Amino acid sequence: MADRIIEKMEEDEVKLGHMEGYEDGRWILLDYGEVIVHIFTPELRQYYGLERLWGDAVREEFSLEKSG
Repeated sequence: MADRIIEKMEEDEVKLGHMEGYEDGRWILLDYGEVIVHIFTPELRQYYGLERLWGDAVREEFSLEKSG
């Protein structure tokens, strides 16, 4: 998932400012400045519960569709 996001953002010439956790793959953070992408395993997502900390932030959900 992270690879696909990075690929698409590069295509749109959006610069990745910072990345963490890619090697481990349990919690990947992609920092694009105004947009921060968090990719978790289900267990870590439940444990950290970022939705509690950022409950008033605008939430967007995305799906990656396979192109034919």
